[in-house]
Amino acid sequence: MIEADHAASDAVVASRPEAKATRAHAVWHYMVNTLDPVVENTHVALDNPYYFVCLEGRFSPRCHPEYLSRDTHRRLCRPGALDGLRIHTDELAEVIARIRPGTLTVAVVMDSMDWFDKKDGAAARQIMRLNRALTMGGRVLLRSSGLMPWYIAEFEARGFSARKVGERNPGRCIDRVNMYASCWICTKISNIPPESPPQSPSSQAHRISGEEPINVALL
Repeated sequence: MIEADHAASDAVVASRPEAKATRAHAVWHYMVNTLDPVVENTHVALDNPYYFVCLEGRFSPRCHPEYLSRDTHRRLCRPGALDGLRIHTDELAEVIARIRPGTLTVAVVMDSMDWFDKKDGAAARQIMRLNRALTMGGRVLLRSSGLMPWYIAEFEARGFSARKVGERNPGRCIDRVNMYASCWICTKISNIPPESPPQSPSSQAHRISGEEPINVALL
């Protein structure tokens, strides 16, 4: 996907191209588009803990993730604060199989689907499992090294609508890490056989701070 995006980019197809459509040039430009905007648009020592920890090997009182702030640390240390958290160490298909069908509201799969082989059908099988696990209107958040990942069409063919919510362009940050070319939310709009059962009040969703029930999987 990185090579295909590079081959279609202005760096290659402009009237005065600055790069060749080769793998080496594609990877080089991908890294430049990742790192240069971070340095130009964020203050690593004050507001970019993700690179600060790579450079320093530690966080600092001024530069750290939100979960390490004093207020958040106090909240997470309260008795029962993590009672709604379940950790699974297993293959993704096995974890999804243990989730009651029709109860999952959010699945965060990060960039894991970038590693599927386009020809072996694994992406389609995972999407079908996600469809069954998700409640209607449930969402899948994913990020990709591609501007238009090939597997988005697989989601749309299996009961999801897909919306791009972030796109990294040369010179601009998509976030403070800036490692991905695009970010997507795929929303379940229909069931596919075997259909997910209707969500019931006894579902395994958890309430957080009195909000609507949510059951989130970070996969």
